[in-house]
Amino acid sequence: LIGRIDKLIFYDNKYYILDQVLGKSIFVFDEEGKFIRRIGNIGKGPGEYDEPNDMALDGDSKRIYIYCHNKKVLLNYDLNGRFLNEIRLKYYMKSFSILDTNIFAFYFDYDRESKPEHDASNLILMNKQGKILNSAFDDFKFIGPRKGGISFFSHQDRGDLTISPGYSNRVYSIYEDSIICNYLIDFGKENIPVDLLNETNKNFDSKINKTDFAFINNYFELDKYLVFSFVQKGQIFSCIYSKDNDNLKYAKVWINDLFGLFTGGMIHYAYDDKIITSYDPSSISNYHEIIKSSSILKKSIKEILIENLDKLPTNDIIATIKEKIEDSEFSTDSTEIDLINNINELDNPVLITCKIKRF
Repeated sequence: LIGRIDKLIFYDNKYYILDQVLGKSIFVFDEEGKFIRRIGNIGKGPGEYDEPNDMALDGDSKRIYIYCHNKKVLLNYDLNGRFLNEIRLKYYMKSFSILDTNIFAFYFDYDRESKPEHDASNLILMNKQGKILNSAFDDFKFIGPRKGGISFFSHQDRGDLTISPGYSNRVYSIYEDSIICNYLIDFGKENIPVDLLNETNKNFDSKINKTDFAFINNYFELDKYLVFSFVQKGQIFSCIYSKDNDNLKYAKVWINDLFGLFTGGMIHYAYDDKIITSYDPSSISNYHEIIKSSSILKKSIKEILIENLDKLPTNDIIATIKEKIEDSEFSTDSTEIDLINNINELDNPVLITCKIKRF
């Protein structure tokens, strides 16, 4: 069903997954991974979408909204997938979320050349009646000189909404009457200079990826942790910051010390003290070979992993992964081995829920 996970929402023990490319749908799975339904249908008729670009879930009204860029419309469904109504929009947007049942937050990502005449603001709060309640980010140093910067809304359980605008190192809390800079992630000399953000350069994306400059990719705030990802040289790094101990951990790959084999990549969602990542099964045959070699050679999975790493050209990433595997005390049991052996390369992405260790 799913080619990739573009957005994931975990609500009421169900996974709502947006796939913009292959499935072009919103899929719902239960907590055990069993497919329940699609939300809406693919098409060009009433209540249908041909390319879903974003989604937001309103837990209070039990509604899910899907943004279809081609039709410039928000489609409204109940959580059983029944179409309710649609909201026509005047302008194309980059992403959206829900502040409360009656208020939407829209992020437009205008650059200097494409901004509409009505408003230069990139963030607008609007009620369902179309009235603008608040706006922000009309200073283009927040978003870079052109479209393409990643903007990410995160709706927290405690009721407020946060956003990190494109090419930013800041996280803002959004309220109906105020928008406040809540956190600044200081990348030091890797912060994107303001003068570079203010340049008009059609190759801005590729230029950034060739430098050491970093910017936030996504963000979640938990009671005891800040969980966020940043992009540097086209690579995504995931971070956990402990509010209690003022400590920061970051990595490109999560080492699974419960079983020792499955690893997670980009953070899709976070709640309580848990993080949801995923594994792309297109390379599952590598794990099949590791399990097979372990059985034939009578060696542990840990030994096989280290031996395989020793065969690769040494670099900082390989050295770090090897060190983490050597320091881990994981063991693989029959539960995970059976799971891995039953996964095929063309299967859906595998979701991994990790519990944050206190540090």
